[in-house]
Amino acid sequence: MQTVKERVDTLEQVLHDFILQTNSAVAEMKASTEAFKAEMRDFKAEMRDFKAEMRAFKVNVENDQKERNRQWGALASRLGTIIEDIVAPAVRPAVREYFKKEPDWIGMRPIKRLGGEEYEIDALAVTDTQAFVVEVKTSPKTPHVDELLEKTSLFARFYPEYAGKRVVPILGSIVFPPEVVVYASKKQVYALAFREWQYMDILNFADVGAATQ
Repeated sequence: MQTVKERVDTLEQVLHDFILQTNSAVAEMKASTEAFKAEMRDFKAEMRDFKAEMRAFKVNVENDQKERNRQWGALASRLGTIIEDIVAPAVRPAVREYFKKEPDWIGMRPIKRLGGEEYEIDALAVTDTQAFVVEVKTSPKTPHVDELLEKTSLFARFYPEYAGKRVVPILGSIVFPPEVVVYASKKQVYALAFREWQYMDILNFADVGAATQ
């Protein structure tokens, strides 16, 4: 049977072991806490980097050419400057690219008056063999194709100085509904608009074909 001293010594040893285990557990907990805090600091740093990358990405998207053109088109339509801002600058390169001609003259909204009648075109580009009659619509519809053809039928009367030149009708806009492009092709009218929101282009050149000289 244990003596009182032996029992006290045993209790002291148990208490000592308990204290050691407790201190070890506390130390491990502190180490885990510090490791967790370090991981959280790293995570926060990664999140800051990620947010910075997202901001840069957002800026790139906002500066993307397609988005700029889309916004530019919407703004130009609202302000009524669609011709000067978008379509008109595209007429010369379109004529050069597709018809292999350099316009000798391009006019914006030229107006001719004859016998009390007024004849206005949104844009007119003239080469040595062709006269490109450009009408612009913010929301093109199939009737606009017929209206353009009716206007081109009167061209020779108001512009006798261009007699002998082939009159080429072009309907311009920011974007065309597919059915309007199909109808324009059927009527031999070129559709000039943004292609994939990247650049102004004749959307149906292959369907209409090149205008003869």
